[in-house]
Amino acid sequence: MQQNSSEPWRMKGGVMKVVNLETVAAEAVAHDPEIKKRVLLHESELPCSVRLSQATLTPGQQVSAHHHEHVCEVFYVLSGDGEFIVDGKTVKVGEGSTIRIDAGEVHAVVNNSDKDMSLLYFGLPV
Repeated sequence: MQQNSSEPWRMKGGVMKVVNLETVAAEAVAHDPEIKKRVLLHESELPCSVRLSQATLTPGQQVSAHHHEHVCEVFYVLSGDGEFIVDGKTVKVGEGSTIRIDAGEVHAVVNNSDKDMSLLYFGLPV
């Protein structure tokens, strides 16, 4: 089930958030209004960034279920399709999806498609 993109950030209580790029309205960049941006997560939704990484899961590949006690992770699907399983709930994701996983949430990632799934992600200390 997809969460509403306007749901407020909760540092505790385990709230996963999925935002699809196509559902986010474009807005003008302050310093150059002709350039449009799509803000997926606002500053008020994130503590601070510490690391940005990219990973590719080949067809059938999966990241085993695990959790991070003191790290919130944000994933962006650059290409491909798959599933995130978070605290027992399965969410289908595809190109343009953004997924936020709070610290302590047990999560796994599965590429159950026939194409590579490319992810951009970062972790935030909480």
